[in-house]
Amino acid sequence: MHRGVARRSADRKGERGAALVELAFALPLLVVILVGTIDFGRAFRTAMVVTNAARAGALYGSQSLANSGNITGMVNTADAVLTANGLTSGSTPTAQQSCYCANNAGTYGGSSVPCNTVCSGGQHLVVNVTVTATRTFSMIASFPGLPSGVTITRGATARVQ
Repeated sequence: MHRGVARRSADRKGERGAALVELAFALPLLVVILVGTIDFGRAFRTAMVVTNAARAGALYGSQSLANSGNITGMVNTADAVLTANGLTSGSTPTAQQSCYCANNAGTYGGSSVPCNTVCSGGQHLVVNVTVTATRTFSMIASFPGLPSGVTITRGATARVQ
């Protein structure tokens, strides 16, 4: 009986060593996967915040004709969303107002027109605002073949009510 117990004990020592070697090979790969997953989540969150900032600025501008001309108000609204979510460094959001003459079917008659234009031929003036927000996302760790940072740009356009 003692021979069988001794043999099993010797086999277990070899198995323990094999498990340690397997862990040594697998652990770096698992760490890379973990860090990559964390970076992906952070990048996705940054993209959502930048999208929400652009939407908030466009929403501010679309509330009235007076707000649609308030470029500073739209930019400040978008920047406030970015700052509230911890994205403080980066370029300032941009905003613009654009006007078109459209028919009652909603199709535009070509290029933009000045926003004080009186449209003719049964057309009416349509005013849109567009806000664009940009932030640069930096990865936790750099990996060969991947950039260390990615620029995330999102825009939102809304029709003025």
